[in-house]
Amino acid sequence: ARYGNVNLSSSNNYIIIKGNNTTISAGYAGRQLGLKPVAGIRLTGKPSLYKLHKNEAKGNYRIEMEVTEGSDTFRIIMTISENGNCSALISGIKIDDTRYSGNLVPIEKKKTVREPDHIKI
Repeated sequence: ARYGNVNLSSSNNYIIIKGNNTTISAGYAGRQLGLKPVAGIRLTGKPSLYKLHKNEAKGNYRIEMEVTEGSDTFRIIMTISENGNCSALISGIKIDDTRYSGNLVPIEKKKTVREPDHIKI
C-alpha cells in the first residue's frame, strides 16, 4: 500500500456477507478526496453488483461486489483461498484503493436452548 500497513483489530474491522446484505467496517489511512476526513469505511447495504468466481486451478474463490450507502459506492474484490486466507481490495471515489488481509471466519449461528418442560425448585 502506498501509505504502509495499518494495524487493525479483528473485532472492529471486518467484511460480512450474510444473505443479501454486506456490512463493512475497516480502518483507512490513505489519501482522501472530499471535504470530510475519512478515518474508516463503515457501511451496510445490499450489493448492486455481486459476482462469485471459482478458480479450479488455484483452488480459490473471487467475490466482486459494489455496495452503496447514501452517496458513497465502494467496490470490493475479495479472494479466498482453500485454507481460509482472504485478501480484499476496497476502492471508492473518495479514497485510494486499499488492500486488507485476514482469515475467513464463518458466522456462528446462535444455538437455541429448549425451554424446560417444568422447573423443580
